[in-house]
Parts: sequence; structure tokens; C-alpha cells
Amino acid sequence: MSITVSDRLTLEATAWLGLKPPKQSSGMVPIDVRLTNGTERPAAVSVTGDFRDGFSGPWGGLVPNAAIRVPAGATVATRLLVDPWPNAMGRSHVSIQPGSGGSIGVTLEPNFTGGDLDATVLAITRGVDALPGAAQANLGAPWGLVTAGDCPPDWRGWTILTRLAITADEWGALPGDAKDAARHWVALGGRLTVFGTNAVEGLPAAGALGSGRIDYLSSADGSLVGGIPVSASTNVTQPDGVAPAGQVGYPVGQGGGTGFRGPIGDALMRLVGFRGLPVIPLMAILILLAVIAGPVNLLVFAGKGRRARLFWTTPLITIGATALLLSFMMLRDGIGAVGVRRVLCVLVPEHTTMAVIQEQATRTAILLRNDFPITEPAWMLPVGDYQGGSLATESGSGRRSGDWFNGRADQAYALFAIRPSRSRITVVETAADGTPTIVSSIDQTLGSLFYRDATGAVWTTTGLPAGVRRACTPSTEDDLRQFTNDIRGDAGLFPSRALDRVVTLRGHVFATGDDVAAAAIGTLESIRWKDERVFFAGPVVDEAPR
Repeated sequence: MSITVSDRLTLEATAWLGLKPPKQSSGMVPIDVRLTNGTERPAAVSVTGDFRDGFSGPWGGLVPNAAIRVPAGATVATRLLVDPWPNAMGRSHVSIQPGSGGSIGVTLEPNFTGGDLDATVLAITRGVDALPGAAQANLGAPWGLVTAGDCPPDWRGWTILTRLAITADEWGALPGDAKDAARHWVALGGRLTVFGTNAVEGLPAAGALGSGRIDYLSSADGSLVGGIPVSASTNVTQPDGVAPAGQVGYPVGQGGGTGFRGPIGDALMRLVGFRGLPVIPLMAILILLAVIAGPVNLLVFAGKGRRARLFWTTPLITIGATALLLSFMMLRDGIGAVGVRRVLCVLVPEHTTMAVIQEQATRTAILLRNDFPITEPAWMLPVGDYQGGSLATESGSGRRSGDWFNGRADQAYALFAIRPSRSRITVVETAADGTPTIVSSIDQTLGSLFYRDATGAVWTTTGLPAGVRRACTPSTEDDLRQFTNDIRGDAGLFPSRALDRVVTLRGHVFATGDDVAAAAIGTLESIRWKDERVFFAGPVVDEAPR
């Protein structure tokens, strides 16, 4: 849309898909903003959340900036990644405010027929839309129709989707940065369906990629091309409660609400207990304040004939009472925060990347500052019973600011990131009896490690440092299942969902690590992590001589 702010100041804003996920979902929406300043003075435009129709929840943030500065006589174009949660009416509203006052609202209306939070949020490209109905039959009802050339070059702009269907020709025409974004989105749990050949340049063969999946379907009838059905013999028996391997049953972008009843919340409550209100000490302080500010002040400090002293004794008493309350809060709660976090690192060696999925819960005390540096491009999603304010942003200066962390609050977040990484587990030798010798290039010692090879045999080892060749010992599927179930039960909602998608695949490794800080996505620096774990999963690279 294009809006004239004033006679010589014009704004154009276009949202990819032009839509928003269903109510109670979340995800970044790319908005291309073009601002033309025909005046003789610089213009400043800010972008904020706008909560209308009774919505009272959090607003996620902006990337890369929340302030657009336009020199006199210039045109500035930028892409904002906005995380506007739907309000009570199902709408999402973003307010773009010129510095001179007033605002321009960008409202994103949902266009989704189902209300199931586990439903597939699907976009099909116009090329797929032109295919025969038989080819589209197994896609389900599309949620949005997109032009392939508009696919955003940042994976965070894809988080509003669970699935994307595209033709092989359209994929080939995508810019390189959009292809990278698509692969990163898949690695974090997205599902990409390509209509055409199974040998598309820049994409691996059909199957798992990170915690997501790529499928190739026939452009004529939608039959599987070159892929292996989920029910085929390459997969082992499903553990109880685990979604079929390779199927993405939960969108990356759907938060739902974990509250503090999930594994992370339970761990935090075991660590710090429920926060109670210190009623008796507070009442004692208030009564003491009332006595000193009233009778003592009037009869002693500013007695008869000295009433003028009230002008300075009363402020001093107030300042003293405030200092007493702050001292009490600091002695009781302390400074900073304590937290629990779980980090899952999904290895993607074929693209020298690592998908990081993190869930954390924190209890804050008195915070001396609540902004913090952005250590890497990431998506930070409030989950559960969010106890934040109304505005949280990511600025071009490289910091997250606003209400990401509030004083004396319990808050939970899921974080997602894609980082360049050469970390991998490599099979360098296979003995005659099938025993694999492996080497890890993950820059920390792996505690317990299980490997299910291509034949379905299970192997294990412990205490594996980086760069050390180690022959594995035989194990069983039951031991591996117990190990992965323990991880899934402790990992938090989002990491466990990602594990569900790969836990039954052959040729994959699962392990624990010993250096959480090295793997974690950084947040508030003053958090003291009292309970933290890191897990690794992903395909093994087989370089054993044949």
C-alpha cells in the first residue's frame, strides 16, 4: 500500500503474503518499506506495535531497525521483519509513525480457514497453483499464494510458514540469498515441497535436512519422485508419542503456550520455588513509614513552632522509605536473574551450518539494565505465560531493548538461530564386523553419544573429545530410545519437537555436550544459569574406505 504522510512525504509498505498466521500463532512477517522524503528537512520514522481491540499480549520485535531516517530529498528502502502477535480480533497491527506526529497503520489480516494450532500453515507459489489439481491434491488447503520471486532473503521471514510448495523452475530462478534462507528455514523445521525432478541444483536429495524435510513430487500427478516414504524400511519402529520421522507435525512459528508447566518451567520452579509476596515485612515497613511520616514527623521532627520543617523532613522521610524498600528488595531478591536453559544443536554438515533451537526460563530480580547485545541473527519468541511489557525491539545498533526482560518477573523464551559451522561427526573407518570408528569436530567434549547406522545397528561411546578417533561399542535400540526419550523429556517444547522429527532416522547421531555457553544463543548477560544442558543431533558423515 502507498500512503501520503504529508504533501511531500510518502510511505509504501508491502508485506510478504500480506497475511498473518492464525490466531495464537506467531512468526516474523517481512514488510518492505519505502519512504520518500520530498521536503528540505530530514525525516525520522519509528515503527512500533499497536494493540487494538483488547489485545494485551507481547509484541515480538523488529529487524533490522525500529527507526528509519530519511535525508532531505532522498528515498530510503528497508525490509522490516515484524513479529506482531494477533490481537483479540485476530488482526495484527503495526504502526509506522512519522516524527512529525500521527501514525500509519499496517494491518495484517489472517486468511486461514482452520483453527487447529497443529494445522499445516502452507504457502504455494503461483507456479504450483497453475499445476493440475491432481498434482496439488495432497497439499491440503493452501493458506497463502505467493510469487516465488518475493521470497525473503532472511530465514526469519519464513517463520510464518510450516510448508512451502514450489516448482523446480521457480526454485532455480530464486536469488542465492533466498535459496539460503529456504535451506535454513528447512533446517529449523520447515518442510519444502518441490514439484519436478529430484536433482534440483542447490538442494539435497529428498529426505531430512536438519530438523525439517524436503520432498519432490511429480508435476503431473503429485506422486513421490526419488524420495523414500516415511513408512519405508529406512526408519525403525516409532517410539511412543513420536511423530513419523521426517514429517513436520508442528510449525516452527507456532508458539502456543507452554506456561511454566513444561520441562523448563518445572526445572525453574524446582530451582527457585514459587515467588511469594512478603506480606508481613511489607506491612511492617508501611506501618513504620506511616508512624514516622505522621506522628513522629509532626511531634518530633517538626513540632510546635517548627512546622516549616515539614517542607524538608517529609521528602527526606519519603526518600528514606524508598531506600529501605529497595534495600529490602535487594536483600531478598538480589540483582540480576537466575535461569534454566536447554540448547539443541542440529548438525547440517551438507551445508556447513548448525541449526540452534533453545528454550529458557528465567526469574529476574532487580535489573540494573535490561538491554543486551545481539550476538547473532536469531528469532527470540516469548512463550508461555509471558510477563513482559508491550514493546521489545531489535535495533540496528546490534542490541535488543525494551521489555524483553522485566524486573521481578518469570519469563520464558524460545530462540532459533542458524550459524555457520563445520561441526560434524565423521565415520573414518568401519571394521569387518561393522564397528564404526568416529571422529568429532564439535568444539567440546561429548558426554553420551549414540549412533544408529544405515543398517539400523546402534552404537555408543562416552566422553568423546574433539579430534580423537574412537571405536564405538555395540548398543541396542532400547538404550537409544531411553536416551532420546530422556532428552526429549527434559529439552523443552521446541527442542523436543525438533528431536521428534529426526529421532528415528538412520545414519544419525545423538549426543550430550559439556559446554552449554559455547553453543547457546546469548541473551541477558546478568542471568546466572543454574541448570543448563546442551544436546546434539544430526546426520553422520561417512568417509570410511570402502
